[in-house]
Amino acid sequence: SRAAAARPSLVPSASCVASPSLAAMVNSRTLSQMTKVVSEQAGKAAKVAWEKSPELAKFAQDSSKVAAAAISEAARRSEPMVREKSAEVAAAASSALKKAEPVVREKSAEAVEASVKAGRAALKALQEKAGEMWKSGR
Repeated sequence: SRAAAARPSLVPSASCVASPSLAAMVNSRTLSQMTKVVSEQAGKAAKVAWEKSPELAKFAQDSSKVAAAAISEAARRSEPMVREKSAEVAAAASSALKKAEPVVREKSAEAVEASVKAGRAALKALQEKAGEMWKSGR
């Protein structure tokens, strides 16, 4: 039949056995093909059993309900702790900002003083240059 002709043989030929590396490759291919066939057949058998067994279907439904209830309960129980930890983090961030505020103000004041000082020095240099130019008649 065509299906049998299209499917590769799982038995290594005599020419393959002559070369150990080729035999190992054929053996790994054979093992891979056998694994694929077995897994496909097991999957089909499980599907048929699942579809034909009301007990398995009921078990799956009940298990899903129990799992959903357990997840909901875990979320409900963890909510107060999550809120508490969120409040702690917010309080710590607020405290850190309050502690940093004087430092920021001090550094800002220092930066303003340095800018004013640099501006005055630049203005003085310009005035001196302008005076020199005035004196030289330019």
